[in-house]
This record gives sequence, structure tokens and C-alpha cells, in this order.
Amino acid sequence: MDQIIRSLLEDLRSRDPAVRFAALRRFDAYDWKPGEVTALAAAAAAERDARTRFILERLRRRLGPRGADGQEGSSRRVKEIEELLEAPERDELAIVLVLQEVTLVEAPLVAMALRAADWPGFSTAALPHLLAFFRRFGSFEDGRALEDLCRHPDPWVLGAAVEALERIHPESLKELIVPLLINPFPGIRSRAVRLLYRWDPQEALGHFEALLFSEDRQERESALAHAVFFPFSSIRDILLRFLGLEKDPELVRQAGALVTANPSPEVAGLLVSLVETTAGPGREAFELLLREVVQALADASLIAEPADVYLESLRQAWRRRQEEQQTRQFLAMLASPDPEARRTAQEGLDRLRAASPEEAGGAATPRRGRPPEALGKAGAREGPTARGFPDLPPDQRLAFLGAVTPEGWAVARPHLSAFLVRANPAEKRALAAAAGRLRNKADGELILPLVKDPDPGVVALAVEAIGALHPDLLVPQFPGLLQHPADEVRTAALRVYARFDRKHALEQVETMMFSGQARQRSLAILAAGVFDFIAVRDLLLKVLEVEQDAGNLDQVAAILGNHPDPALLRTVLAVARRRQGHLPAFWNTLTRSLADALATPAEPADQLLARLEKADTAAPARPAGSFPPPYALSAIQDLRRRQAVRPAPVPAGGPPIWEHPAFPRVAGGVGVAALLLLVVWLARPGPPAVEEAGPAAPSAGGAPAAARRETGPEVFLEGTVIFIDPSGQGILVRAEKPQSGKFFVQVGGSRSLPRLEKGSRFGGKVRVTGQERQTTIAELLP
Repeated sequence: MDQIIRSLLEDLRSRDPAVRFAALRRFDAYDWKPGEVTALAAAAAAERDARTRFILERLRRRLGPRGADGQEGSSRRVKEIEELLEAPERDELAIVLVLQEVTLVEAPLVAMALRAADWPGFSTAALPHLLAFFRRFGSFEDGRALEDLCRHPDPWVLGAAVEALERIHPESLKELIVPLLINPFPGIRSRAVRLLYRWDPQEALGHFEALLFSEDRQERESALAHAVFFPFSSIRDILLRFLGLEKDPELVRQAGALVTANPSPEVAGLLVSLVETTAGPGREAFELLLREVVQALADASLIAEPADVYLESLRQAWRRRQEEQQTRQFLAMLASPDPEARRTAQEGLDRLRAASPEEAGGAATPRRGRPPEALGKAGAREGPTARGFPDLPPDQRLAFLGAVTPEGWAVARPHLSAFLVRANPAEKRALAAAAGRLRNKADGELILPLVKDPDPGVVALAVEAIGALHPDLLVPQFPGLLQHPADEVRTAALRVYARFDRKHALEQVETMMFSGQARQRSLAILAAGVFDFIAVRDLLLKVLEVEQDAGNLDQVAAILGNHPDPALLRTVLAVARRRQGHLPAFWNTLTRSLADALATPAEPADQLLARLEKADTAAPARPAGSFPPPYALSAIQDLRRRQAVRPAPVPAGGPPIWEHPAFPRVAGGVGVAALLLLVVWLARPGPPAVEEAGPAAPSAGGAPAAARRETGPEVFLEGTVIFIDPSGQGILVRAEKPQSGKFFVQVGGSRSLPRLEKGSRFGGKVRVTGQERQTTIAELLP
């Protein structure tokens, strides 16, 4: 206890504001016991330095009960602050401590005193506390000072200034959104994304998603901290996809807390998918999350059944939909000209038929031989005798394994390990299929040696069976299986591996999905069917844009059709309009099936399709050759990449470019256009890229086509220089010729900027390269 108080006293006596305010943070974070409070009061009484004694007394008061002190107390606080502000050696910590006691009654007088004392000139350590005061009690007249502090290099000051200005005059932050989005501190960037949601929700969600899936843990943590400010419905799917891919337990806990705070039947259904497609420790965490959501629904009377009954119904519904989806996928593969693909599909249908006879019942070709009941009884009766299973003729062994009952399997099982050594490939496949069908966990170890078999078909079936019986057995085998030369083996391994490491499995599936071989793409789409839909939704829509094979498109349709929602239908309609010339019957069937699933008595499928088509047609499209907004995710990411490679050349210890003295005046004069010029274009070595008119078609890998570079005429420019980029990359000219307006003249290559000063005349030949709002972008010519 004595050590704590001695350390506190030592720091409070310091002349360094940073040390003193660090002591204040330490004081607030510490859990003070009654005996320690008494010792602190004694230390305050014994302190000889008046300044330190004042601080200690104020701190001690914070630990006691706070009562109303009436008009007299308010007047005293105002007087105290005025005296502290007028003192020759201003004690900023004392001012902050008194400010934290100010109430609404005396706040206007205190704010006036602070303005008169030029409060933005306080130390960096004190400013966040003063900004907290103005966030509570500031007014419109403080807007200018807050705008200036929104360019402060210290992240604590900057963050506090943004929050204060957001409350007082949020529209002022529009002009600052780009520098905030490229700030090096994740907390500032996530605040900027939250602000951007006010003006452009769709673009803000793109930024939020980029932060949440960043490789930088701080960015992910910061995005989660600000996720609470977004409407949950707008970030629900993003959060659930994050839960499925994130490995950090603390971040998973934080995201899960947001989900459980917003329970709904839809969320519960999506969480079931996440639970059922996960193995290992992650499944336990998702299971707990699911139970919390379902219990919250039951407590709020949002579901009619008890929580356990409702949860089981969700699981059964998910399994039924999954079986239907896989059946449609396998049926689509049966039409493939590739015999190996057809065999994979047939084996998959056989597994589904055995596990659930009502599914795929008429899809698979029935096996020849005795009826299943007779075979089971025969196996049980014959047992391990001279005419037992190992001694049966090969065709009878295959027939037995194809329809064996649990009783017959129990009799034959003691002989199966030895039988595997001499079995032929067909018998090994039949044995693996039988083990998977009977679902006895102990049989996973029995067929585990088959994953080393030289026959790829045997290995693939064994992996599928072990994945259903005891997937943990495959964990040591994954490195070899995922690098197996046979496509069907890698696909089978991915279908199991996805339950342990969804992120890396998804990366491999994506690589296969855009392969040049239709068979690899088919197997990749088959593997995508075992993921939770939210994880593969965007990937499947990319495939829908570029896939040419009808069977592969049918597989994609099987997955999409299993998860209908209005947003998905709207996206599919847009893709269908672009690709209507290729397999028109497919697009009509897909859109109609989604519409049928979403139709209601009040809005039948035809009306739903007509309404969505009309809404999409009426939506304004971006004009050809226009630029995206300066805060667009692509522009911000490009700028941050360039900054990482080549930081903007500013004087050592100097402020960022947007803190240049000329920046506020220019930004005020030309608005968002100048903001882009000063923040984005100054950091670019060449003229801007312009998007092609209309939607960019993805490449084979799903990436957008490269944007083209726009060039214009060569003109003689004459006007007045109103801004000079400190990094030497360009100047802003108020033009008189060839037309009035503003031109940003870039200096490319090895040419140097002409020796000009602000206000001087400029005349020279330039080539127009683009347009941003009211400002023309041009390149200086020799």
C-alpha cells in the first residue's frame, strides 16, 4: 500500500504533464480499498507542496460519495477554474480534475473561460480530457477548434476530437473522412468507418468488412469495438462469417457477445449451420453461443417451443436441407462426361440413400444381389465359419458389404483388419462405404489404413467415411491428403478439413474453383457445399459470373437455392441480366426457384420478380468514365499501400500532408474534390485510374478486370498557383485558360516541379488525365 501511494506521489510531483496524467490513469484503474483511501487522505494532509496537495485532495474526493453541492458549489468550481486558468504556471492536471466535477449548471461559464484561455493550446496529455468536456458541454462555436484538433498527430487527441465534433457538428467531419480513413492507427480508422455510415452505408460496410478481416489483430479488435454502432441487421452476416474464420478466442468471444445481444430465429438458424460444419474446440464455443441465443429467444417468448425442443428442430431442419442440397449437387455431377466425376457422384448418392432412404431414393442405381434383409441375416447366420465372410467368393463379399446390417457387421468385424491386407480396390471401397454407412465411431480406426492406399478412389471414400465417423483421426493425415495428386482425394480431404480450419480450406477451394479444368471446378463446388453458406456465398456468386459448364452451374444453383433471401435473389437477377445469352434456361430456372421460395400470398413469385427487376432498372447507374468517391475502399486501400511502400516526404517530425498550413483553406475552397487532390492524388505518382463503364467482369480468378487509364487533350494552361504540394508532386492552379476552374497539375517521371510560389502565375502545356468533381487532373508536359 505504501509503495502504491509513494509511486503516485512521485509522479504527481513531476513537471512532465505526460507523467502526471499517466499517474491519473493509474489512479482511476486501481481498485482502492478503505484502508488505502485513509492512507491517501493522510498523505494529502502531510503533503507540503500546495500544488500536489490540491491534486491529492481532489483525488481523495473522487473516492468518496458525491452529493449535490447546490449553487454555492457551482460558483466555487467556476471560480476555481478561472483562477487555475489565470495562474502564471497553469496546472493542467488540476484544471482537468475540476473540469471532471463540472455539471450542466456551470458548464456554459466554464466553457467560456476555457475558450478565453485558448484551450486547444494545452498539452497533448491534457487535451483528451478537455475534449471529453466539450463533447458533453460544447456548442457549435467550438466546431472550428475541434476541426483543427481532428488533424492532431496524437491518436488519443484525434479520437477524442472526432467524438466531440461528431456530437456537436457531424457534417464537418465529411471533409475529414479521407485523412481519417488512412490514419495509421486502427482505432481512428474504425471511428472513421463508423462516421462514414452516416453518409454512405454501403461503402462504410465495405470498409468495416475489410477491417474485420484484416491480417492485423489490432484492426480486427478495433472493428469489433465499433461494431456496436452499426445496425446489427447490416453486419449480421459479416459477423457470422468472421466467427467461422477467426482463430483468436478473445475476438471470437467479443463477436459472439454482439450476436447474443441480438437474438432472432434467423440468427439461431445461421448458428446451427456454423455448429454443424465445425469440429474441434471451435464447435464447443459455437454450441454454447447457439444455446445462449435460443435460450434468449425462449425467455423473450419469441419461440413457441421449449429451448431444447426448438434447438433440436433447427438441427433436423438443417440436416434435411443439407441432404437435399447434396443430392442435387451429386445429381448434377452424374451428367458429367467425366467417368470419375460420375463415380464420385454415384458413391455420394449411395451414401445419402443409405443414411436417409427418403433422400436420393430413386437417384442411385440399385445394386444387384440378394435383398438387404437376406444378406444381413445370412451374414449374421454364417459368421466366422469356413463359409464366413473372408471365405465368401468376391462377388458375394461385395454384395454382403453393400447391404450389411449392424448384426452382420458385428459378426464379420473381427476378420476385417486382416481382410483389408488382401482386399482388392472394389472390396476396399465397399468396406469403407459400409463403415461410413453404419456410423460406428470405432470403425474409423479400422479403415484408417485405407488413407494410404494407392487407389485414389479408395482413399477418397475412406476419408469421407472417417470424416463422418471420427474426423479427429484425420488431423495428422491432412498435410499429405491435401497435397495428394488426385483431385477427388484432395476434395474429400477438404470437405473434412473445412470443419477444423475453415479459413485455409476455403482458400484451397477458391483456388480449385477457378482452375482451367472443369473437373477440378466441379469438385471444388462440391466441397463448397459442406461449408456454412455465409462463408462461401460471395465465392459462389463469383463463380456464377464466369462459369461456363452447365453441370457446374447446376451445382452452384443447388447451393444457392438452399439459402434463398431477397438480397441473394437481387444479386442473381443482376448476374442473369449480364449472362442471359449463355444457357438462358438455367438463369430462368434459378431465378424462378429463388422467387418461388421467397413468395408470399401477398406477393406471388411473378410480382416479386417484377418488383425487383423494376427497382434494379430504375436504380441510377454510375456515369461512364466517372470516378468513385474519394473515400471508396479501393481508393483508400491503394493510398495506404502506397504510403506503406513510399511514405509521403514531409520534414522530419513534421505533420501529415493534410496538416499543411494551406490545407484547411484549400479544402474549404474546393470541398471534397480538393480533399481528394491533397490527400489521394498527391500520394500517387501517375494519373488516376478510371473504371470502365458498366460492371467489371471478373477474371477467371474472380478478380475485377483492370481499370483503364483515361487520357485527354493537350492544352496550354494559364492561371494562379493556389497550393504547392510540399512533397513536390504537383500544384493546384486556379485556371483562366483554356477555361476557368481548378486544375491539379501533376509532375510525373523525373521532371522537377517548376520554381513557383503560392500566388505566382503559372503557364505551361499539360495533358488532361481525369476529372474529380470540380477539379481537373492534368500532367505537366515538357
